[in-house]
Amino acid sequence: MEGKQEMQFLGVFGIYKETYNIISSWGNIFFQITLVFILPRCFLSFLDSQVSHTIQLSEQTTTYWLFKAACFTLFLVFSLLSTSVLTYTIACIYEGSKVSFKKVISVFPKVWKRLLITDLCTIVAFLLYIIVMFAFLRALGLFISSNGNFSSSTISLILTVLLSLGLVYLSVLWQLASVVSMLEDESGLQAMNKSMALTKGKRWNAFIIFVSLTVSSLLRELLAYKLVNLGGSLGMVARVAYGIICFLLLLTLSLFSHTVETVFYFVCKSYHREETAMSILSDDHDHIAVYLDDQQVDIPLMAEENSAQHEQSYV
Repeated sequence: MEGKQEMQFLGVFGIYKETYNIISSWGNIFFQITLVFILPRCFLSFLDSQVSHTIQLSEQTTTYWLFKAACFTLFLVFSLLSTSVLTYTIACIYEGSKVSFKKVISVFPKVWKRLLITDLCTIVAFLLYIIVMFAFLRALGLFISSNGNFSSSTISLILTVLLSLGLVYLSVLWQLASVVSMLEDESGLQAMNKSMALTKGKRWNAFIIFVSLTVSSLLRELLAYKLVNLGGSLGMVARVAYGIICFLLLLTLSLFSHTVETVFYFVCKSYHREETAMSILSDDHDHIAVYLDDQQVDIPLMAEENSAQHEQSYV
C-alpha cells in the first residue's frame, strides 16, 4: 500500500493497483461488507431486471411502478450504507486506525443525512443540466441547420458528445462528493464544490477511471440483458451458470468501484497537499482526548482530597 506522500504520483493503473492491494490485504473485512451491504444491493439490481421484464410482459402497469418504487427505495438505502461503510473502512486503513466490522457499521447514523443531501443535490443538478443543455443545444442545432453549413448527422454527433462529456463530469463530481460528504463536514453543493476543487490536475485520471468502470458495467449489463431476453433458449445448467457469472461480476465491480472512489479521493488530497483531517475519525480522537483531560483533572483533585483527609486524621 502506498504512503500518503507517494499517492499524489499515482496514475490510473497505479490507482487500480492500490485498490487491488487494499482489498486483498484486508480481505476479511471487505468480505463481510460485501456480504452484508453490497450483496443485497446487487441482488435488488438483479431482481429488478428479472422481475420488471416479467411484469412488463403481463402489462400490469400499477404493479410495475410499485415494484420499481420499492426497489429504488431499498437500493438507495443499501447504496448509502455501502458507501459510508466502505469509505470509512478505507479511511481507517490509511489513518492507521483500528478496523473492525462493528466499528465501521457504527458510522452510518452519523453521516447518512450528509450523504442523502449530497445525492439529492446531485440528482437535481443532473436534471437541471439535462434540461438546460437540451434547450440550448436544440436551439443551437436549429440555428446551425437553418444556415445549411452542417449536416444534421454532424450536428447530432457534436451535441451528443457535448452532452455526454457534461454528464461524465457531473458523474465524477457526484462520486467524489459522496466521499467528501462522508469524511468531511460538508454536504450538498459544498461537497460538490469541494470535489470540483480536488479534481483539478487529476481530471483526465478521473475521466479515464469513470469511463473504464462505466464500460465494464455496460458489458455486464449486456450479459444480464442477454440472460433475461435470450435465456429461454439456454438449458437450465447454462442459464444458472450464466446468472452466477453475471452476479459475481456485479459484486466485484460494485466493490471495486466504491474502493476506487475513495482511493482517488486520497490521491487528490495528496496531490493538493491537503491534510486528510477527517471529521469522523477525529471524533474518536476527540473523545479520547477529552477522557484523558478529565483524568488529568480528576487525579490532582483526588490527591488533594486524600492529603487533606490525612492532615485531618493527624490533627
